[in-house]
Amino acid sequence: MSAKPSPALAPAELPSLPPPSGDVVCVAPAPRGDDGADGSAAAPVATLPRALALGRPTLLLAGGRYPGGLQLGGTRALFGGLDPDAGWTRAGAASVLAGSLGNRLLTIMADARIRLDGLEVAPSEPAWMGVLIEAGGEAWLTRCVLVGGLGGPGMPSALSNSGSVHLAACRLEGGPGVETTALCSFGHASVVDCELHASHIGINCYRATIERCRIRAGSYGVYIQGDDVSVRDCAITLEPRQPGARGVFIVSGERLSIEGNSIDGRPDHEQLRRWSHLPRRTWSYDESSSRDYSMVSITDNGLWFHGEAGGPSGGPYTGPTQDLDDLLASPPVQPLPAALLDEIRAFLRAHLP
Repeated sequence: MSAKPSPALAPAELPSLPPPSGDVVCVAPAPRGDDGADGSAAAPVATLPRALALGRPTLLLAGGRYPGGLQLGGTRALFGGLDPDAGWTRAGAASVLAGSLGNRLLTIMADARIRLDGLEVAPSEPAWMGVLIEAGGEAWLTRCVLVGGLGGPGMPSALSNSGSVHLAACRLEGGPGVETTALCSFGHASVVDCELHASHIGINCYRATIERCRIRAGSYGVYIQGDDVSVRDCAITLEPRQPGARGVFIVSGERLSIEGNSIDGRPDHEQLRRWSHLPRRTWSYDESSSRDYSMVSITDNGLWFHGEAGGPSGGPYTGPTQDLDDLLASPPVQPLPAALLDEIRAFLRAHLP
């Protein structure tokens, strides 16, 4: 069973670097490191597998390249970008994990509790995921750079999460492919003060809290497929924009909150003035299933591209589209009852300038 998700780290709470001690193993690529050494600050080991085999909970990584795929279990903390000549402080070059293990480079295993700070993950073929968090695993990533791979099968992603992940001050790149995703999360995710870039989807999520992020994607900035998602104070840019692109697209979900975002990244655009004054509005509609599409709050956003909630019986039109004509030309996945459509028309006409 997975641990109860912990709150995201605010920038002021980013973890400090522990001093080298008996519970720490220091790692530096050869020739500085040697796997025959004891892993002390003066005698670092050379490879991550050797460092993990020593069984100490904290790894300090010198700048350099660390090849091969990696699996992390148990309770571990890895700090990268350190300089052995400066007392293992954060003054060195980047610590880059490179290579692959099957279709991913780094696996955070079920029931693991892992902290990564200041690392770069750069997979190569045949990997198409930078990091995979298995169901039951939990990870805290701060000041990391994650990149998706090029290989297949599957849609490349920088991070695929089936457990619980907390991201703060990170950058996620979907990779060089044509249909990449920066973050694909089917578990719990909190994403704070991060940058996410992808050719297809910035964040594909179920349970997630996304705050103060800068998201650039070609098709969907945030693609919501389930309950309990909050997107607040983010700057979403659709670039290079694909046909039918949407800043936020709602497939289905309850308890959704999309507030205070700038969508399309053009704060002085005419459309922003047109929609920014719209008051909070929630529609609840379900025809035959037990699903209740209530508690969908969309307010105070910039340029808003419409979404449709479409569960087992279809769902409501949940937010203002670019204009009334766009609404009428792009109905939800199932026809809305005439009474509800009249209500939507009346609401839009009453609030559009």
